[in-house]
Amino acid sequence: MEREGEADGSCCCSNKRVFEARLSPDVEEALIAWLKQARSKNLPVNGPLLVEKAKSYAIRRKHNDFVCSNGWLARFMARHGLSTKQICGEGAAAEMHGADEWVNGTLQQILADYAPDDIFNMDESALFFKLLPSRTLAFKGETCTGGKHAKERISVAFAVNMTGSEKLPLLVIGRSEKPRCFKGARLPTGLIYRHNSKAWMIAKQFEEYVRLLDRRFAVKRRNIVLVLDNASPYVQLDNLVAVKLVFLAPNTTAVAQPLAQGIIRAVKHLYRQNLLRRILLAMENKTYCIDLLGAIHLLAYSWEHVPVSTVQNCFSHSKFSVAPADNQKSDVGAISTESDDDNALFAEVLVRQGVCKAVPFSTFRDVDSAVETCPGRTDSDTVAAVAPASSSSTSDAE
Repeated sequence: MEREGEADGSCCCSNKRVFEARLSPDVEEALIAWLKQARSKNLPVNGPLLVEKAKSYAIRRKHNDFVCSNGWLARFMARHGLSTKQICGEGAAAEMHGADEWVNGTLQQILADYAPDDIFNMDESALFFKLLPSRTLAFKGETCTGGKHAKERISVAFAVNMTGSEKLPLLVIGRSEKPRCFKGARLPTGLIYRHNSKAWMIAKQFEEYVRLLDRRFAVKRRNIVLVLDNASPYVQLDNLVAVKLVFLAPNTTAVAQPLAQGIIRAVKHLYRQNLLRRILLAMENKTYCIDLLGAIHLLAYSWEHVPVSTVQNCFSHSKFSVAPADNQKSDVGAISTESDDDNALFAEVLVRQGVCKAVPFSTFRDVDSAVETCPGRTDSDTVAAVAPASSSSTSDAE
């Protein structure tokens, strides 16, 4: 008679295989939907992140015993015909076709109708503003649609013109209406702070920001075009006087969105580079933390100091202009490329904080690159879409 838990483990392994087979349709369909979303936004995706997402979706579907191993990942990729390049989002043919249509059609009309100084791109990103180096691995791969890490992030909207001569005021979205650290303090000149319970970019705040820009440019008797992706908060607005909104074609962000080509990464590079220097200076006090006010000032400083050449080259890389001079071609996103100095600085801070693992600076810089910034296809949305079921959402207070 075969007994459960025999020494050879055959019964246990058999049960695991059956359970995994029953689970995989739910998890895999959700993963495919999430992977498509991540690729459309040019977000970095790798095998370990996919494994973590599978575990997250399994828990949401109450498959708490699901074992998501490297072997499962290999079989998942084989079943869906995925290669490493496809997982990393390296230019699917359909996306390239849509990008070609954008470049040869709509973009050419924009370039004909507007001067380079009047062509702007807008995009948003999340920032774990409190994150210290020693906690990097705990946050890696977090999408942050809820839970314990949600209160440690903000969303930031960036907008800049293609010549790099004009960076528009940052729109920072937090969770608290009146953070205690703001009392009696001044925010950076021009910066706009708004709040909602999830620190997301939502349609209401997008509209408020665009109408503010519209009034600003109307006073100057200046007409501009604002190019955006097709994220859920971005909607066409009526009665704009000076600002024209133009939306990128679906799934073309990876190649057509200048801010996604390296400008936002450059901001985060400067932000976290300077944060590391502050941590080292404060090491004698044993601990260091940064509040929202300090983070906003450091963010504004980093935004201001992204070089004009980086902006111009990222626009050029997205086909918004004639190719730069030969001596500038290598500068696309150059500031956001980690150096030996960056890695050495990060390693020194990790050692002083008692972390022995070798982690590159880029992991710290890009830790929040996959974090949700709007109430579109969240993890809950994705799982519900493929297998509708009631699920509780976590409400966090800042």
